This record gives sequence, structure tokens and C-alpha cells, in this order.
Amino acid sequence: MSSPSAEPFFEAFRDHEHRLRALSRSGRKIIGYFCTYTPIEFIHAAGLVPIRILGHGAAVEKADALTPNFICPYMRQALEKALRGDYDYLSGLVQGYTCDASCGLVNIWAQNVPGEMFHTLPLPYNDNEQSRKFFRAALEELKDNLNRLGGEISDDSLDMSLALYGRIRGLVLGLYEKRYHERLALSARDFLQLIRAGFVIPPEEYLGMLEKFGAETEILEGRPRSGLPVLVSGSLIEETDVFEILESSGGRVAADDLCTGLRCFSPPTGHGDDPFERLIDRHYRRFPCPARIRSGERVPLLLDLIERSGARGVVFVFQKFCTPHLADHPILKE
Repeated sequence: MSSPSAEPFFEAFRDHEHRLRALSRSGRKIIGYFCTYTPIEFIHAAGLVPIRILGHGAAVEKADALTPNFICPYMRQALEKALRGDYDYLSGLVQGYTCDASCGLVNIWAQNVPGEMFHTLPLPYNDNEQSRKFFRAALEELKDNLNRLGGEISDDSLDMSLALYGRIRGLVLGLYEKRYHERLALSARDFLQLIRAGFVIPPEEYLGMLEKFGAETEILEGRPRSGLPVLVSGSLIEETDVFEILESSGGRVAADDLCTGLRCFSPPTGHGDDPFERLIDRHYRRFPCPARIRSGERVPLLLDLIERSGARGVVFVFQKFCTPHLADHPILKE
């Protein structure tokens, strides 16, 4: 059973495909993305609706003919769902270049899945003047493609989108702080569902749900959950079963290092003189995925999370064949 306060997020998630199809029929264009390094504020600023592509629950059959079996299950399942028509409400796909599998999948989608635009956004690794200039030029190219799709990005619209997503991220990070200090009685399953709902509903609606939830969480304080506190580290977790097994076995998720978790939200905003600069700055200051940073540089970040949350152990949960995380693991484990 979910917490009553989390039930609206479960309901929004359960009903999201029907609601997104209705939104598409009303004339709104919906753009999918795989990875949270994709600048979704930019898509939203164009007047489009960004939603994260999900893969859970798909038995891979059709996708076997188009992908090797040594890429992660998430990517293969996501393609399977697209091939069987589950994403017929999408107008296109935008992917920030992170792992090779996700970027290769964009091309396979473009050749086999209906859509008006398929775009890969190159993302720089190093933070210097030249790379920021490169990133700005790459965003301008994305802007042109989004505008050709019917979007209309301006400094004002980007400002409003940055403020909207900054508010969302700030509220979720506030819930993380409550969890670190054992002041949030939500199970890890319910917490994941709260986050997953935000991947598949328009951000304005999600913000309203978070604000309502925040007003109700006072009643959840003061009742710490039992169990050994652990940090869960990995790529993405789509199934709540993983957390239910962990917590029923005597653990308690005190913190996470997941791209279906903290990495989506930290930091909430960036700094700069104009909205382009603020979006670019946030990219460089994100809590990093191992596909974007050297393993040794992630170690102090995870140690800090352990200290802040009081975690007494780390549970690594990986997608099979996820090379960046598997390469990261030996160094983090040591």
C-alpha cells in the first residue's frame, strides 16, 4: 500500500498514456527524451511538452531485430514500446549525448518510429570558455529544429521555463533533505513514484502536485522509518520492486545516486547573465553521472552524500551492460 499522500502521484503515473494522447490530440506537441542531461527547459520553452521515455514492463521481441542484445535493457525495452505503438503521441525525440547506446537508439528510432524530429544534442565535458561557447552553438541548432517543429523559443519563454523547473527541483531537493534527517516517512517505493510521475506529466501540473504534497508532509514528520540506512547508487531504477525488496529485507533508503533520483534535481538552477548562460551553467554543476565525469571525481561526492544522510552502507544497482556504471563500480567500491 502506498502512503495516502503519495497516491496522486501513483494515479498520475498510471493514467499518463491516456492523458498524453488526449494532450496530443488537442494540438500540443510532445517530445520524448531518454536522459536527464537533455535540457528539458529548452523543449518546454518552445511551447512543447517534454516527457521521459520509459521502458519498464516491455518484453523485448520486435526490438531484437534492430538492436544488439548487449545494450542495457532500458534502451531495448524503450524501443520495443515505441515499435508496438506505445509512444504514438510523440512528435519527436531529443537526446543529450551521454552514453553511446542512447545516441545510437535515436537513429534507430528515426528510421523505424513515426515522428517529425529526432535530434541528438552534443554535450561538452570540460568546463571552459570554448566549451561553453560550443554548447551555446549546439543549443542554437536545437532551437532552430524546435522552432521548425512549431516551437517559439525566446529569452522570456526560456526564463519562465528555467524558473518553473527550478521551483520543481527545489521542492524535490527539500524532500531529499527531509529524508536525510529522517523527517520524511515515505517509503523508497513511494518516493520513486513521486519522482516518476514528474517524468510523464506536464511540469505545470507536476509543480501543483508537489506544492500540495509539501503542504501535507508536515503530518509525515516525526515518524522515522526503521531499517539500516543505505545509499543506492546506479543508473536508473524503473521498477519499485527493487526498493520494496531492499526495505522488506531490513534496509532503508536514506539517499540515492540515480538518474531516476537525485541527479535529475541537483542543482535546481544555474547562474548567468541571461537564460542561455544559466541553463549552460547548471549543466556543468550537475550531480554527475559516470558517463560525464571521471570515477575518482565522483568518490568525494558520494562520501558527502553518505555523511549527510547517515547511510551505513551502499547498494549498487546497475542496468545490465551499462558500461559507464560498471566501469565506475570498482573505484567507488574500493
